[in-house]
Amino acid sequence: MAASRPRVTLSAAVSIDGKIATRTGDSGLSSRRDLARVHRLRASHDAILVGIGTVLADDPLLTVRLARGRSPVRVILDSRARLPPSSRIARTCGEVRTIVAVSRAAPARRLARLRDMGVEAIAAGRERASPRAALSRLSRLGIRSVLLEGGSRANWSLVRAGLVDEAVICVVPRLLGGAAKKAQDRQEGRAQAGTDGSAGKAQGKGLYGPKARPKVRFWGVRNLVLRKARDARAGLRQEADTA
Repeated sequence: MAASRPRVTLSAAVSIDGKIATRTGDSGLSSRRDLARVHRLRASHDAILVGIGTVLADDPLLTVRLARGRSPVRVILDSRARLPPSSRIARTCGEVRTIVAVSRAAPARRLARLRDMGVEAIAAGRERASPRAALSRLSRLGIRSVLLEGGSRANWSLVRAGLVDEAVICVVPRLLGGAAKKAQDRQEGRAQAGTDGSAGKAQGKGLYGPKARPKVRFWGVRNLVLRKARDARAGLRQEADTA
């Protein structure tokens, strides 16, 4: 890890077919117990980092509520300064320090609106907010550890750039299926789903909510160690539908 940036831990809950949300964008996969674990992780980091897409889709609060400890600094990758004044993050920026990493192309009126809300804006790129530049700026602000909580684009941008030092993944025993919402919308009427190039274990239209059937349960997990690679083999069974 470079000394010029904070240590980054990626935190995510995924279905057994690798989805972090349903085709409609619903990402409420974690159990209460896992949420408490996530909140403990939050309390142990200096900052939480998410993309603006997650804020627009989920309107998260990104604070510590289910564990002891203080809420970390909230950081949003937001190239065009789109953080809505009505969002829960904007409404609580007086209680929790909030930083938006923007590009130099962000409209001046939106930057002024952020300042009026009490949100700090840092320049982190020309046309798009660069995760590497944002992390470098955060390091200069004294932030030494960052918890990355999504969404998928933010996760991939940091992974691709080699900026993720550790990943903590909760695998939820649910099979969601389907492509991402925008990809699925483009596929309506096509003979074969999944032609957007996604490689999930189950495609089609997918389920519309994380509590929808089919639900499965783990009956065993086995670690496989092959030289430098480590995998986990999980046994799963369909739960009887008692509804």
